[in-house]
Amino acid sequence: MTSGSVQVAAADVPPGGWVVQIGAGPSEDSARAMLSDAAGKVGTLGDFRSYVERFEKNGQTFFRARFVGFGDRDGATAMCNQLKQQNLSCTAMQS
Repeated sequence: MTSGSVQVAAADVPPGGWVVQIGAGPSEDSARAMLSDAAGKVGTLGDFRSYVERFEKNGQTFFRARFVGFGDRDGATAMCNQLKQQNLSCTAMQS
């Protein structure tokens, strides 16, 4: 992770807050690698907290890679647009 990135638990994400999800992987390490890659390509992501959220789908466990700390939809969408310019996928959503 980049210095300044802080790992938070999903429980620490304020309800109704905006997050940017950059993907999901089959392991926690793969999700953390996605976070690190994105932070390396878009330097301003270092201003936001990153976290990995575990979830299950069709009996398989996956790990979502997300950044939190966006003040509103516009901020999350703007960050997502920056990520897309770096050929990274993302989704801006409310938690």
